Amino acid sequence: RPPRSTHCISSAASDVYKRQDLYTADECFLTGTAAEVIPVVEIDGRTVGEGTPSSITRKLKDRFHALVRQDD
Repeated sequence: RPPRSTHCISSAASDVYKRQDLYTADECFLTGTAAEVIPVVEIDGRTVGEGTPSSITRKLKDRFHALVRQDD
């Protein structure tokens, strides 16, 4: 079974993207067991979206934290 963080996020975002997709994205985030959810504001010197974490990424991070705390 994958780590809980991987399982939670992979359910919401399971596609694989090409670099060009990331360059033109409105928003982007990384996820991992230790990293949890990390907003990405720059890729290869190119600003992602507005250059700050979007409200959607912040909500996803908040919901992720609420979900993993349910097991505590």
